[in-house]
Amino acid sequence: MSKEYSDYTWETQKLSEECETYQCPDFDNYKDFKRDLSGVYVLIKVNFTVSQIEVGVCNKDHVVIQIFRGRKSQDIYNAIFRYEKDNDVVWLRKKRTLPI
Repeated sequence: MSKEYSDYTWETQKLSEECETYQCPDFDNYKDFKRDLSGVYVLIKVNFTVSQIEVGVCNKDHVVIQIFRGRKSQDIYNAIFRYEKDNDVVWLRKKRTLPI
């Protein structure tokens, strides 16, 4: 992060009256891991050497099949969907609805 943003906090943003902070519980690799129906999952890491976020898409055999790298989460998110559309890729073979 550049020096001009080194003191950035959420308090500098306008917050909704309903805004709450959710403290994420620690992920337990054994208890909390749930495999997607297709077996596809992602690994996310920060590559400090190039100052970028990397997302590796893995298949059910635990082999990385695609890596997406970008500076912001939005860059990666959009790149994944653009890649799927441009290459006619479907990571998930079964459609699911997320609970509301």
